[in-house]
Amino acid sequence: MEHLKSQKNGENIDVRFNLTYSVFILLSSVIFAILTFSGGFDQAEKYLFLVTSYGVVVCYDAKTGSKYWIKEFGNTIYSSPVLAEGKIYLMNSKGTMYIFTADKTFSLIGEPQLGEGSFCTPAFFEGGIVIRGDKNLYCISK
Repeated sequence: MEHLKSQKNGENIDVRFNLTYSVFILLSSVIFAILTFSGGFDQAEKYLFLVTSYGVVVCYDAKTGSKYWIKEFGNTIYSSPVLAEGKIYLMNSKGTMYIFTADKTFSLIGEPQLGEGSFCTPAFFEGGIVIRGDKNLYCISK
């Protein structure tokens, strides 16, 4: 096990992970990770979401390394996951946006279709999202 320490507001955050497993995944496929803090750094619950290019998402406890859940979406994913308002947004290469809660229990909120493929990470701004498709650029806002 490896330990990483990060500081925010003078508090140490200890993150443990199995380096051998991580290296194996990195050698077999592209992998993206985001670390989310439920309620900010002051709250004890922390999650690490790993996303493979072949469509598997895994949620870990960022402090202990324990696996909470694994979900196989079954499609190629090259975009990075984005955390916004407590939800993870993840676009697959066929243009399906998977929206699920950033929590230790998997809960799918929706799977809206873009109508064309996309290999880009969506960009969020206050009140909206910008998505680049294979042929079009979309701006969706309130």
